[in-house]
Amino acid sequence: MRSLRVARHCQLFLRAASLGGVESLIEHGHTLEGPGSTAPKDRVRLSIGPESPADLVADLEQALERAAKEDS
Repeated sequence: MRSLRVARHCQLFLRAASLGGVESLIEHGHTLEGPGSTAPKDRVRLSIGPESPADLVADLEQALERAAKEDS
């Protein structure tokens, strides 16, 4: 699942579900919910925190590039 690989490659976004904090998070719901999850396998959810928007975009870009390389 490319979406899970993207989540794994993020460096600024923490892999976690949002519990009301201010951190930037990336959540792959299908994995977090475990067996029987109804969350789509190809979806990640982002919670944006106080980090620089440019830094967050750059983090997502590098994660997408790394995940795409794994597909080749």
